[in-house]
Amino acid sequence: MIQIRLLLLGAAFLIQSHPAFASEHSAATLHPLSQPGQISLTPAFTPDGKTAYFALSECANIGNCPQTLHIARFEDGTWTKPERLGLSLKGYNGETARVDWPSVTPDGKTLLFSWSRERAEKLSESPMEDFDLWSLDLSDKNAKPIALQGEALNLTRGGRLGRIEYFYNETAPELTDTGELYFWTQREGGAGGRDIYLSRKLPDGRFTKPEILPAPINTAGNDTLSWMSADGATMLLTRNGDIHRSKKVDGVWSEPMPLGPHINSSYSDFAATLTPDGKSIVFSSTRPGKDGVAGLIQIWQAAYKD
Repeated sequence: MIQIRLLLLGAAFLIQSHPAFASEHSAATLHPLSQPGQISLTPAFTPDGKTAYFALSECANIGNCPQTLHIARFEDGTWTKPERLGLSLKGYNGETARVDWPSVTPDGKTLLFSWSRERAEKLSESPMEDFDLWSLDLSDKNAKPIALQGEALNLTRGGRLGRIEYFYNETAPELTDTGELYFWTQREGGAGGRDIYLSRKLPDGRFTKPEILPAPINTAGNDTLSWMSADGATMLLTRNGDIHRSKKVDGVWSEPMPLGPHINSSYSDFAATLTPDGKSIVFSSTRPGKDGVAGLIQIWQAAYKD
């Protein structure tokens, strides 16, 4: 097995290269939103399933070209060609701002996403590439993105610790019906590497100070959130290159269990979400695509049963 560290979205994801086993991948198929030759990341769907928002790179190698937010619509039985949303590309230190892991709130009115756009109020802290959590009002075509506000929510990535993988980047925001905001990041005092945190929305729209989720959700390794049900009772997360599921019973999260081999493979499978009807799971993977070559991150789909 050859392990290759790939700098993805400001983080070091561990990509594993193995010989291909066709039977392992027979149940999962490429999602039509995958773009040939381009890194295509898991989409966020509106509640009616007719609109998808997702991050798309303009080439096959992350870091060599911009990673921007796109929109596609399901019309006449097929997905339209993705269109780039006009978000600012101005990042810190002359870098191009990148977009990461969007989600749509349960009411379909707000898009949440991670974005490394330069923020004037942070310039005095000399940040590196710094992903923060943002929102966009989908009901107003003239709306501008707004950074989420709250104590210790969007920290500044800088200094000695800012040079360590994903320190002080916040990403993959998921909001429940009751205003619970889940996301993942890497911080001092964490359980291990990347960890999943919880913050709660206050009446004034701000969020409480994030709390790290206890075991069994977070471990000494890397645990990253990818999807949360609207009722906050089911979570999909990534651990050791596989997609896991956990359920909350009587306020306690169950031990995350890996999904079956029709979803997980010997390659890196991560950032899963469910379609609004709950019948399909959609995720990112480095498994071989149509050309039989592994490594290019593409969007895959498979049947899902709760």
